[in-house]
Amino acid sequence: MAYYFCEFSSRKKQTPLAILQALLRQLVEQGDANVLSQVRDDSSDPSKLRDETDVSRIIARVCSLRKTHLIIDAPDELEKPGDLLCQIQNLVDSGGRVLITSRDVSKVRRHVEKATKVQVRSAGEDMRKYLANRFRESELCDDGDVSPFTGLIDDVISKSGNL
Repeated sequence: MAYYFCEFSSRKKQTPLAILQALLRQLVEQGDANVLSQVRDDSSDPSKLRDETDVSRIIARVCSLRKTHLIIDAPDELEKPGDLLCQIQNLVDSGGRVLITSRDVSKVRRHVEKATKVQVRSAGEDMRKYLANRFRESELCDDGDVSPFTGLIDDVISKSGNL
């Protein structure tokens, strides 16, 4: 298994190549002799490790050798998520199991049309408990009484759409 968490604050550094290299690095660190041998053969020309399509092909080869799970969180935070998501289809086609978590935005949606989609929502009561606990832990609530914040908690829950 390999994973990558995209962050908005680092979006300039998080290129498709950098993300794919990070995934490959994790797979190599976990790889058995067969995987290591294949990656060594596939990357005998060092320039292949500087090209996102080549790195994607190497990862695809690893996916074809053994059961591989890849997790990419928040590609919607990238400048151009489509550039990365175009490479992901290669990995799926070679047997890789890919989980992408993202907000439902068009720049991601158009690249994952064939994917199984799951919409996650939290229960309002779970959010209420979470927010109340956060207020109890904060400096705003000295005595543990969150009743002064009930209206604010209600507003946050209503505006969040239970996400």
